[in-house]
Amino acid sequence: MSAPEQGADRTPGGHISYPEKETPELVELATRLDALLRPEDGDAGGLGHVVLFDGQLPMVSIAVDPDVAGIQTLPSGGHDAAAVHERTGRQLYHLLTGLEPELAALRSGPLIRTVLRAPTGALFFYLIDTGAYLYGSTTRPDRIDAVDRQLADAVNEIRGLVRLGRLNYGAFLTAGPSASRPPTPAYGTAVPTSAPRPPAGVPADGDPADHSGTVTLLRGSLGVGRLHYVAYYRDNQLAATDDMLDDDRLAPFFAMPTSGRERRRAQYLNIGQLLPSVVRRLDSTLRAVAGGHLLRLVLDVEQGAISYHALPGKRYLIGVTLDQERVADADRVLTGLGRDLAAD
Repeated sequence: MSAPEQGADRTPGGHISYPEKETPELVELATRLDALLRPEDGDAGGLGHVVLFDGQLPMVSIAVDPDVAGIQTLPSGGHDAAAVHERTGRQLYHLLTGLEPELAALRSGPLIRTVLRAPTGALFFYLIDTGAYLYGSTTRPDRIDAVDRQLADAVNEIRGLVRLGRLNYGAFLTAGPSASRPPTPAYGTAVPTSAPRPPAGVPADGDPADHSGTVTLLRGSLGVGRLHYVAYYRDNQLAATDDMLDDDRLAPFFAMPTSGRERRRAQYLNIGQLLPSVVRRLDSTLRAVAGGHLLRLVLDVEQGAISYHALPGKRYLIGVTLDQERVADADRVLTGLGRDLAAD
């Protein structure tokens, strides 16, 4: 049976299920969520399946568009696509909550949005409220960004129903067309109010000549409105890194005495070393529903984002922005940097 046929129930309300229990409150919430995600013209825009979680418990499961809600490989044992999405969401919950101590040490707010991109699709995990999450999926690589924004809008509408303020997931509330923004000069081309740090990522036993071009690329990716920290890894070992955390223009992000620059640097290095093991576990979680290996991971915290970008040859990048309004810009810069380094 093909993926779309598996569970493609097109009767009214038949695409909505309640894995734990059905209550009037859940039915109303599911109906509102379904209406937000399924426009009147019926075009879900590439969004396949969503699951509303209370902790690790799936409460509402919606096949938004059964034609793209299927999965790559159904396991044996009679599992349908909805059950696999629910299981995948539970796995994401456990993996991401396992990262909470490392993220909390940054003092940059909770993890509000996670994006996992693979060659043939993506998974999303959005924080709605404390302990409540919305899982989403797409098998349309050409619609990943649009689905991401669609989910962000829906989650903010749901937050509004319970009188919570809107969150700037992915900088979608403030990110406009690039042409409407003044260009941000690359770090080092403008005159900062404090001296830039020298490149700090050439290992003591390495050959600086082997890294000079890489360090130049890393430095060129930095900017007040772009990346604030970047690190390049080979074989899970730090090869080069640079940042502009000492720049006085970023001082507001360190106004709290518990959020020092050296503490941030140390924690970013710690997370950079930790992420490969997390990525390996996410790979197995991602494979069934989106296919292939994890290419990019975005950990969108309340104050900025940390991004992982896989490169050929057991290499990867870690990029950080502190500015929530520039998360989308920083992601584009990291993607470009990844293309440049992948060509090496």
